Amino acid sequence: MQDIKKIWDVKSLLNWSLEYLTAKGINQPKLSSELLLADALNFTRMQIYLNFNHRPTEKELAKFKGYILKRVGGMPIQYILQKAFFRNLELYVDENVLIPRPETELLVDRVLNIMADIVRENAAGFGDFSGKDIPEIGLNILEIGTGSGAIALSLIKEAKPFIAKSLVDAQKSGLNKLSSLENEPAGSQLDEDGSSAGSDGLRPSGPADGSKPGCIRSFNALQATEISSFLKLKLTATEKSQAALKVALRNAKDLLTEEEMHDADFIEADIIPSENSPYISEFKGKINIVVSNPPYISEKNYSSLPEEVRDYEPKCALLAGKTGLEIYKKILEETLGLCAGGNSFFVFEIDPHVSPILQKYIKESIGTGPEKGPGNIEIYKDYNQLDRIMVIKI
Repeated sequence: MQDIKKIWDVKSLLNWSLEYLTAKGINQPKLSSELLLADALNFTRMQIYLNFNHRPTEKELAKFKGYILKRVGGMPIQYILQKAFFRNLELYVDENVLIPRPETELLVDRVLNIMADIVRENAAGFGDFSGKDIPEIGLNILEIGTGSGAIALSLIKEAKPFIAKSLVDAQKSGLNKLSSLENEPAGSQLDEDGSSAGSDGLRPSGPADGSKPGCIRSFNALQATEISSFLKLKLTATEKSQAALKVALRNAKDLLTEEEMHDADFIEADIIPSENSPYISEFKGKINIVVSNPPYISEKNYSSLPEEVRDYEPKCALLAGKTGLEIYKKILEETLGLCAGGNSFFVFEIDPHVSPILQKYIKESIGTGPEKGPGNIEIYKDYNQLDRIMVIKI
């Protein structure tokens, strides 16, 4: 009997891929099936379920089956599709950069709050919010190991609206003498199927306050303009991998406006540029915040990472060395001299396993108190109540 070629529709493809991925022991097989099929068909996930009878073309079938084979081989979905969602951003990613994690969004939240605190303290008591009575406030941020640019780009996109909202909230609370501006209530961000955006790193999750994509903190453009009249923001992101830096620059070009590009620099450097570089001469003693999600996995813990992480994500972005402290030490040693005196911060993402020994190292090697180094160390938990963010005030 002549073999009859199977006719595939969306429903049968979804059922087949789900069964196949499940049988192969792939993590999150349903989500994998939906995302890969949606991309192959140029559909949204909701459109998959609204078009069960749709028959893909041969080209679409080949593309989808190619995706499935890569997924069965252990390749993360983000690398298959070459995109990852981080807060409000859709980033290009490939195997030269680490896939952004949901926990790292907490790092951005912490930096935004520190930025707002610094500006609010400097703006306190200076007339209205038009910017005419507020002296110029310089805010210099240094990110080390930018990778895809997820942290740097989120900060550039969100900082001015977030700071504007912070100033207005402070005025409303009577903390500063600043005139109020109207702001819309933040809305919760939902997937197209009506469910809340997840923390799986595969769908947009947005800022922690639940604001919608594109409006960041539900603040209008006028307020960002007013902030720009007195806030001089400069964020410099360094990256030692030339291939990773190309990814960050590609994302910056795709996501930043011309004005935002003016606020950001991406530099190839291991930790910081050389001592005789223009950057060092311009910013020595002027950095307000050093932020980094550095490699922090120890040699012992690296071997216990999930296979698809070890096999696909860049080892240099994960493995710190024997103890896991190596890159933190290097950052602290090389950047302390760049920090502005009196009110500067280090904000690190940390491995819960190294949190106690990192705190011990900082207290013993750098000292505590305003004359010796860190005045205090604060630890913030992640979604699983594990030590994840460390803030060191200098």
